[in-house]
Amino acid sequence: GCLIAVDKAGPRLERLRANLELVPASSATIIGADVRELENHSGLGDIRPGIVDAVLIDVPCSNTGVIQKRPDVQLRLKEGDIQRHADLQLELLCSAASWLRPGGRLVYSTCSLEEEENSGVVDEFLRQSPDWELQDSVMSLPWICGHDGGGAFLLTKSSQT
Repeated sequence: GCLIAVDKAGPRLERLRANLELVPASSATIIGADVRELENHSGLGDIRPGIVDAVLIDVPCSNTGVIQKRPDVQLRLKEGDIQRHADLQLELLCSAASWLRPGGRLVYSTCSLEEEENSGVVDEFLRQSPDWELQDSVMSLPWICGHDGGGAFLLTKSSQT
């Protein structure tokens, strides 16, 4: 298999590199790019849209699921931020989905508790993309699970496309 890890160029790439070094026998290509512009990146080799087996997209979000660790989230959020995040998340989800082959799997993940950034984004994606299905989802609520909160959604692309 081939693992390609993508994050925007910047300081987070070094942390990504360090984390991947902890995985035994992991051989990953790390690319600093925006997934919306990934098709134009030279480091992909033979990888192109429509042939990837699986994608995990952990989108930027409001961080409301990590307020216990980062109380500054409450002070940082402004009116309209959640909707702006949801709009960006939908763009990123659509871009990530374009890389998957028929029958491929996509996990959409946030560290947000907000419906707009979780099921709202997934529902809109499914409305726009009839060849995709929601297979499973889970919301982690900190006051119930005792750790950070967020959402995860398993989507599959129809094998008929």
